[in-house]
Amino acid sequence: MKPNIGQAASGIATVTNPNGANIYNNPNEQANIFETVSTGIYLPFLRRYPDANGDWYEITLLDGNKGWLLGSDANIQVTPTNIAPLPLSNLSGAIITIDPGHGGSMVI
Repeated sequence: MKPNIGQAASGIATVTNPNGANIYNNPNEQANIFETVSTGIYLPFLRRYPDANGDWYEITLLDGNKGWLLGSDANIQVTPTNIAPLPLSNLSGAIITIDPGHGGSMVI
């Protein structure tokens, strides 16, 4: 397997191909297939490798082995990495209103 190619990325790939998805030892359809995973399997990924035929994702299998999944075989959900923290603010002197809800009535 090619070490450290592609771009760092993280998230979950859910296999959506009805025939399952092949896991390759390199991000290339001519590479060796060392496993096929079933539809509906969730696989964490750590890297994305863009290719003329589509994006590849370096995934981690349940047994800890790593391989490459063609993105068109899965639904890809990327974990955002550049989320800015919310600024802290001082609420001293602020008026806080608690709204118990709207409408409805209790009939006995």
